Amino acid sequence: MSGALNGAVVRKFAHYMTSRLGMEQIRGISAYALGPALGILSGPILARALGPEGRGQFASVMQPITVAGAVASLGFPAAVAYFIASGGNSDRVYRRALATAAIPALLTYAAMCWYAGIVSHRQGISFTVICIAWSAIVLSAVVQIRRAYWQGQGRWRKLDAERAAYAVTRFGIVVLLALLGVVLAEAYVAASLLAFVAAALLLFTKGSPSRSESLPTSGEIVRYSVLASIGTIAAVASSRLDQILMPAAASSAELGYYAVAVTVAEVPLVLATLSARNALQLAAVGDSNIEIFRKTRVYIVVCIGLIAALFVAAPYGTVLVFGPDFATSASSIQLLSIAGVASLVSLVCGSILAGRGRPALASFVSLVSLLVTVLGFFMFWDSMSSLMAARISLISLVSSAVVGVGAILKVTQPRPARQEGAGHRQGASKELAVEGNTE
Repeated sequence: MSGALNGAVVRKFAHYMTSRLGMEQIRGISAYALGPALGILSGPILARALGPEGRGQFASVMQPITVAGAVASLGFPAAVAYFIASGGNSDRVYRRALATAAIPALLTYAAMCWYAGIVSHRQGISFTVICIAWSAIVLSAVVQIRRAYWQGQGRWRKLDAERAAYAVTRFGIVVLLALLGVVLAEAYVAASLLAFVAAALLLFTKGSPSRSESLPTSGEIVRYSVLASIGTIAAVASSRLDQILMPAAASSAELGYYAVAVTVAEVPLVLATLSARNALQLAAVGDSNIEIFRKTRVYIVVCIGLIAALFVAAPYGTVLVFGPDFATSASSIQLLSIAGVASLVSLVCGSILAGRGRPALASFVSLVSLLVTVLGFFMFWDSMSSLMAARISLISLVSSAVVGVGAILKVTQPRPARQEGAGHRQGASKELAVEGNTE
C-alpha cells in the first residue's frame, strides 16, 4: 500500500515538473547536468587510475586554470553580456571587448608562469608541462567573452551545445586513456584541455546581424569590466582558491580527497549556474525580481533537491563509487553540499545585481566569500586538510549568501528598459557612474 502510494507521489511530482518545463529548460538542464554527471562517472576512473596522489597532481594543474581564467578575462564577459542585453550592437561590443581584454589575459599568463615554479616543486610535475597547460588561460578568456556574446542575446542553445560537447568529449578521452592503462596525470590534463578546445569551436559560428548600432565607449566597457571583475574573480576564486592554495598547504593525498569531494558536491550547482546565467540576462532586459524567480524557479527547486539527496547518499556512495581509499572525502562532500545552497543564493543574487547595472554591489557579494576563505586558510594553514577546507568553504559561502540577500532587498526595482541608439550609451554611463560594481 505504502509502495503504491509512494509511486503515485513520484509520478505526480514528475508530471508536475515536466508540465512546467519548456524545451529550452529541459535542454539547458540536460546540457549543464551532463558535465557533472559524466564527471561523476569519470571521477572514479581518474581516482582509480591515478590514486590520491596522482589525482591531487591533476587538480593542482587544472584548478588554477579556472581561477586564472577569471582573472585574465577581467570582467569583460559580464560587460559584454550586460551591454548586448541592454541594446548594444552585439558584434561591435564583442570585438571591442576582445581587443581590450588581450592585455590582462597575457599579463595573467605571465604571472601564472611564475607560480608554476612553486607548484612544480611542491607536486613533482614538470615546470614546462605546467606552463604549456596553463597557456589555456588566455584561450579561456577568449572563450568566456564569446559565451557572453551569446548570453547577452539570450541564445542559450549555443551555450548548451558547448557545455554538452565538452562533457562528452572529455569523458570519452578519459575513458580511452584509462582503458589503455595510462597512469600519468599529465596525460589526463592534456585530454581535458583538448576537449575544452574542441567544444569551444562551437561558439565561434557567425551570429545573427544586430539591428542596433549602439556601441558603448571603450571607457564604459572597461569601467564596467573592472568593477565586474572584482565580483567575477572573487566568485571563482572563493570556490577554487581552496584547491589552489592546498597544493602549497597540504599533501597531494589530502588534495586528492578534497578534489573528489568538490567534484561530487558541485554536481547540483550546474542548476545554480543556469539560474545565474539566465538571471543576469533577465535583469538586464528589465524583468522584476519576482519575474526572474518565476522563470528560474525550476532550476532552483531541482538544485536544492539534488543537494539534499547528495547529503544523504554521501557516506555510502563515496566508498562505493570511488573506492575505500577515498572514504575520507564523504564528510567533506556533506559539508560542501550544505555550502551549495548558500552558493546558489549568492550566485543568483550577484547576477541580478549585475543585470541591474549595479556591478559594485554584485562584486561585494562575491568578495565577502573570498575574504573569508583567505582568512580561514591563513588561520589554519598548518592544520589544513580536506575536512578543514570544506569547513572554510561552508562558512565563506554562507557569509556571501547573507550579504547577497541583503543587497537584493536594497535593490528592489528592475532597471528601466534601454532605448537603442545614443541613449543607450548615455543611460549606461549614468548608471555606472551612480553605482559601479559586478559579478
